[in-house]
Amino acid sequence: MPLPRATRARAALAAVFFVNGCGLGLWAGHIPLVRRGLGLTESELGLALLAMAAGAIALMPAMGWLAHRFGSDRCVRLAGVLFALGLGLPVLAPSWGLLVLATFLLGAANGALDVAQSTNGTALERALGRPVMSSLNGFFSLGGVVGAGLASVLLVSGIAPVPGLLLVSLALAAMIAVAGPALHLDRAAPGEDGGHHLRLPSGAALGLGLLALLGVLSEWAMLDWSGVYLADVLDASSSVAPLGFGAFAAAMTIGRFTGDAAVRRCGAQRLFLLSNLLAALGVVLVVMAPTAPAALPGFAVAGLGIANIFPLVISGAARLPGTVPSVAVAAVATLAYAGGLVGPVLIGFAAEAFGLRLALAGLLAAPLAIFVAAVGGGVRLTAVPARAGTA
Repeated sequence: MPLPRATRARAALAAVFFVNGCGLGLWAGHIPLVRRGLGLTESELGLALLAMAAGAIALMPAMGWLAHRFGSDRCVRLAGVLFALGLGLPVLAPSWGLLVLATFLLGAANGALDVAQSTNGTALERALGRPVMSSLNGFFSLGGVVGAGLASVLLVSGIAPVPGLLLVSLALAAMIAVAGPALHLDRAAPGEDGGHHLRLPSGAALGLGLLALLGVLSEWAMLDWSGVYLADVLDASSSVAPLGFGAFAAAMTIGRFTGDAAVRRCGAQRLFLLSNLLAALGVVLVVMAPTAPAALPGFAVAGLGIANIFPLVISGAARLPGTVPSVAVAAVATLAYAGGLVGPVLIGFAAEAFGLRLALAGLLAAPLAIFVAAVGGGVRLTAVPARAGTA
């Protein structure tokens, strides 16, 4: 791929990942407003959030086929605009039932965008001959921070919540529309199978999907329970408790922006092994810390370790021999979302039975299981094939 075209394609896809993260951060910042506006109980809100994840999982497998049939770049443009415009739906919902429907639709658009942008990213890697998936996910993480900040600004600025959110939603949709034409053109090769029917993912793709499930399970559990752990177990003040999430998210963002260089330097397999060891070490530091300030480095180490597990697995799935890349990516992403669903719930049940410290210690099982699978030869992540004359 010529350098100018490659540079534009990478920048355009980075903008899409940023929009995706920004939109989710924006929505997360408005969840308390929605809860108060509709007078929801914790269980009612939990079901509405569960509907969002269910919507994503419902559409992801089909998006793998659609991306192969019509091109991931086209799917990114459509799903991206639908996702951006759908951000206002939950805030506009006048009842709990319509909120569930709105979050389901928003989740479906988010899941479709996740698969489409990840598929386009793996196609861009093949065209460039070098890894870019980690840094693309770095823009997603950065977008989440910006989106949460935008939500805070909107909610304290005096601007009515619905018009403010809709205005930002339109701006994000415009970013997708502007970035769309520059995306890497991803089309099935002439005569390539998979264009006219759904195909089940291979066993190897499902195996990688289970690893993604374990990685995302740890990620979402740490994100959801870090503040509660610091406050309830280590007696952190209200100003210190959020710093666990901050340390985790900041380290994850740094890890993703430096992940591509790390892959080039030490290889995908070695980075994968190191990432899981760092994730396990971070959990140990968190659960062994006697005070809240002492636990913060543990959250940072865990974030640094978990940062590249999902990007590496997604990139590896797209390069499995004999597999349609978009179908493999969809399978891995679907299982990863399942991990995000069950992780926080499992921690909640375990905390009720054994205490939150032991429940978080149980997260050690995930990175150690991935590490054992990789060392034992059950997982082999290969580098992106280099292509001469590309940048």
